[in-house]
Amino acid sequence: MTAYICLSAGALLLLLAVTDFLCTTISLGGLGPVSSRVTTPLWRIGRATTLFAERRFGVSMRGAIGPTVLSALGATWILLHLAAYTLLYLAGSSLVSSETGAPATLVQIVAFAGSALSTLGASTVQPTNGWWDVLSMVAAVNGMVVLTLSVSFVLNIIQTTTSARQWAVRYNAAKRVSDQDMEEVLAQLGPELCRIVVDLTASPLTGVFVPDDPEMSFPKALHDLIDELERRALIPLPPREQGPELAQLVLGIELLGRHALGARTDTDLDAARTWAMNHALHVQVGK
Repeated sequence: MTAYICLSAGALLLLLAVTDFLCTTISLGGLGPVSSRVTTPLWRIGRATTLFAERRFGVSMRGAIGPTVLSALGATWILLHLAAYTLLYLAGSSLVSSETGAPATLVQIVAFAGSALSTLGASTVQPTNGWWDVLSMVAAVNGMVVLTLSVSFVLNIIQTTTSARQWAVRYNAAKRVSDQDMEEVLAQLGPELCRIVVDLTASPLTGVFVPDDPEMSFPKALHDLIDELERRALIPLPPREQGPELAQLVLGIELLGRHALGARTDTDLDAARTWAMNHALHVQVGK
């Protein structure tokens, strides 16, 4: 009975781990169910802790939020896969000591599962038959895929974060031109904004990387942009009256609001504003 429980629990846990991992890394549709439940509370805790530290002690912790959230997510994926394969190996007489032939202990099984996932293949125990050896092969391939896609996932987030910060700098530079020319300059930011929003939808964890300099903050720039467009009565405005460049700018904002996590409001523009407010830390060090 215990063997069936371990086999079923291990298979279900492995299915959950693989599904969440693939949904988050290559679905281009946002975070998986586990990833969302891990990163969202961590972002809220990091945001609250950072704001408290800046107000109380004047110490910036913004740069630590993104790496901490990503590290926690990576650790979650590793633990889920490790627990799943450990349960699968516990479903039968799967491993024995290479020296004595005695059944492997729980610690040895965990170590073997971790060794297989890391593709190292170094362990003091060995499979008892071909089927358990096949499971080891599956674990090694699984680990290689997780490692490869994780690196690509992180690189995509870094690239999107860099592009978003560059856009924020361009927007803040546009605010320094004359008021008559600003509308034309803002419209030119539309194509790049659409591209960033598409990347951000695929890699929403970009929002947890908060720069110390507010002029590089994409959420803050987006929030200011919405206010500026409303002040100029450019939104809400029928699409036919916006012109092609301005239409791209507005569409980019609406798309972000439509796909933003944790920003459920009546309109896409309001959702985008809510997302921007949740991810823009306006408190500056020393203030």
